[in-house]
Amino acid sequence: MAAAAGPSILVVWMAALTCFFVPLAASVAELSSRYPDEGGLYVWTRQAFGGFSGFIAAWTYWMSNLPFFPGVLYFGAASALFAFGPQAQALAGSRGYYVAIAVGWLAIITLLNIRGADVGKWLNNVSSLGELVPLALLILLAAASYLRFGRQHTLTPAAWFRT
Repeated sequence: MAAAAGPSILVVWMAALTCFFVPLAASVAELSSRYPDEGGLYVWTRQAFGGFSGFIAAWTYWMSNLPFFPGVLYFGAASALFAFGPQAQALAGSRGYYVAIAVGWLAIITLLNIRGADVGKWLNNVSSLGELVPLALLILLAAASYLRFGRQHTLTPAAWFRT
């Protein structure tokens, strides 16, 4: 979708960064410094509006993650099929494959967290490598492509605002 929109999609991304991400980061930084207790959204809401409001905020946040995590796992399972070539594409229509991946990872995540925060926190640490390694690889490949082939597109001011 982003490639089809062309360079003009960068304007939308910059607006989202400026209007959503930066204010969210500033809010979280301020609330975290004001209320340094563990608990995030629950603590902030409890301090501002009382215990019941804190509970409702935490509960609705937790409940929103129930459909979110399996959705992410289904996306990951579908994306993994591309890594294994055309042979793996036969699993793309298999419900059992997606359920097995989602339930398997949910079981691993649950067991790690049952063991305690000392063990469960490492899943987040390892997962952050899952973001940084592909990002670093993408940057290196882009640099190598630039060095070998040069610039492929010329961006004109009109290209930033075309629809």
